[in-house]
Amino acid sequence: MAKGMRSRERFFTALDHKEPDLVPQSIRWSAETANRLAEIFGVEAPEGKTVSYGGDLSEKIGNDLIIIQTGINAMMEMAGGGVMEEGDRCTSEWGVVYERQNQFDNPVVHPLEESRDVLDDYQWPDPNEPRRMAELDLVVSRYKDTHAILTDVSSTMMEASTAHLRGMQNLILDLYDDPARVGRLFDGLADYCCELACHAIEHGTDILRIGDDIGVQNGRLIPPALWQTHAKPRIKRLIDTWKAKDSSIRVMYHSCGDFSSVADDFVEMGFDLLSTMQPVAGFENPRENKRRWGDKVMFKGGLDVQRVLPNGSNPEIRWHVRRLIKAYAPGGGYVFQPAHLVYQDVSTDHVWAMLEAFKECRRYPIDTPEISESDVFE
Repeated sequence: MAKGMRSRERFFTALDHKEPDLVPQSIRWSAETANRLAEIFGVEAPEGKTVSYGGDLSEKIGNDLIIIQTGINAMMEMAGGGVMEEGDRCTSEWGVVYERQNQFDNPVVHPLEESRDVLDDYQWPDPNEPRRMAELDLVVSRYKDTHAILTDVSSTMMEASTAHLRGMQNLILDLYDDPARVGRLFDGLADYCCELACHAIEHGTDILRIGDDIGVQNGRLIPPALWQTHAKPRIKRLIDTWKAKDSSIRVMYHSCGDFSSVADDFVEMGFDLLSTMQPVAGFENPRENKRRWGDKVMFKGGLDVQRVLPNGSNPEIRWHVRRLIKAYAPGGGYVFQPAHLVYQDVSTDHVWAMLEAFKECRRYPIDTPEISESDVFE
């Protein structure tokens, strides 16, 4: 067992499917949760931002991975841009109108929703603007020697189209009625993400994260064959371009929901990490996930944020944390994280129960005592 590793060494040891001193940690927060924790840890938000992202709170809370976000999602609350009051609206450079709803900046007007022809004259944002790398430069200068650094260029194609630019119903109809136009939209998004991420590589990021919410609670948003026809070849182009530019770059894929039916596709394309492993449907059993894909990709996530964290008891939270560590952590290849952000419906007491449970069982070699479900749930 390795001893006394710094965060950077710990993370990359686990990423190489070896056992570090401790299971790495990467926990992300909504703005309201982050504000509560920032007050406890004495962290102040950067001017004009929340403390959802950025190094200070991540470092204080013990994260081994520092995340910065650029791309189309960067204006949303989850990226630290949530400074609007409830009901306020703003318009991004992409032409998307966001409204603050229930402490989240939701897209409410889509610039390409009126007709398919709008795409012909759409003005894409410039991925080459130097300001896009400003936060990454700050993080690299401060954390490059101590932490792993991830640049998130989400959303990439499906989610960027459904949630932001075209709208869910329109995009799904387009896939059947006008696939050539969908191809043009996806190509424009892929071109933007490709160039943006190439700059991030040049500026010192270690990991690139792309994401599309292609999963739902019990399956996929669209049939796998449709995704494989329209999205997969363009995602593969991104991976190949980035790894040709820098063979040491690591790439993570994120989707909410169940995307297990195409998990093999992500392995085949060369992804190094899968996130956030929401425990639903095909991903419900962490031991089976580890058996099927654990020697090929690193898993990140898995702790239920829909039922367990907001509504479970402290013993239930403890049991679920231990279950994840027992299943995913042996042999490396796992980063502990809830299956999405820790939202405002999770009490501080439950956050603390999660952190304490993880602290108790994260040390290698993994020797977590078994806790039967009957000890917790009956």
